[in-house]
Amino acid sequence: MRKNIKHTWSGYCFGAPFVMDLCAAGSVVAGALAHPAFIDESHFEKLEGPLLLSCPEDDFTFPHAARRRAEDIMVSRKCTYYFQVFSGVKHGFAVRGDPDIETERWAKEESARGIKEWFDRFTA
Repeated sequence: MRKNIKHTWSGYCFGAPFVMDLCAAGSVVAGALAHPAFIDESHFEKLEGPLLLSCPEDDFTFPHAARRRAEDIMVSRKCTYYFQVFSGVKHGFAVRGDPDIETERWAKEESARGIKEWFDRFTA
């Protein structure tokens, strides 16, 4: 039996509220969101665990004002967080980025690399 297993969780789009709930409950050591949807201020007010947010610069599901407000809440609560914000891509870039378009391919790959390294940081 394995002991001291450290769990991480990532949520893409619809998965964001579930990851936020896991982070609020202390069920994971770190969470990550890519182009999150269906989250609001209350999610950030309950955040307990470290959180990475991988976002397009302009996203109808998590607009600039909401992203700024989320950061303000996390700063005031002294949360551990990291934002990746990618220009030139749209909502869904981390799963549906076009590999033939250099900007989309790079953003998708960089998002995945960042999430992997974020999780490595908390599970090593």
